[in-house]
Amino acid sequence: LNSPQLNGFATTSPHMSRYCFQAWCYVDRDKCKRDSSQEVLAGDYFFSSNDASHNSLFYSYTTCNSSAQDWLDYQDAKARLDNDVLGGVSLYITVPAFYQTPYYYKTNNTGGTERGDEYYNDSVPFEGLYMDYMQDLMRISDGDIKNITYTHTSKSSI
Repeated sequence: LNSPQLNGFATTSPHMSRYCFQAWCYVDRDKCKRDSSQEVLAGDYFFSSNDASHNSLFYSYTTCNSSAQDWLDYQDAKARLDNDVLGGVSLYITVPAFYQTPYYYKTNNTGGTERGDEYYNDSVPFEGLYMDYMQDLMRISDGDIKNITYTHTSKSSI
């Protein structure tokens, strides 16, 4: 039994998650689930073999008159953090001045891809496989990459 009172801890702590203070105990899954409404969770720390599906230790909060909600909330929040690596970042990408068609370029006023004054014109979008690839990354990031802005180098850096 995990009991903060027995272990000498206060029931709240700024350094410990709320689930740490919920009572839980190891249970026999087969006996506990039979004709019972007890919630039994599979432990992921101890295994009876190299195959995780043969987990021999199960635990329950409800058997000990507690709730697993704090633990489940923690797991959900951790999963969201694990998937939200960049946090909705906006990327600002400087595109090199020398075009690499078909990878990155701008279409000039004659319809060609030879670099001219359009390179410094922000109203003319950059095109190419690189931009398509970055657009796909933004789409599959599911909001982790919020926006991508392409810009040119300064005239003095060429």
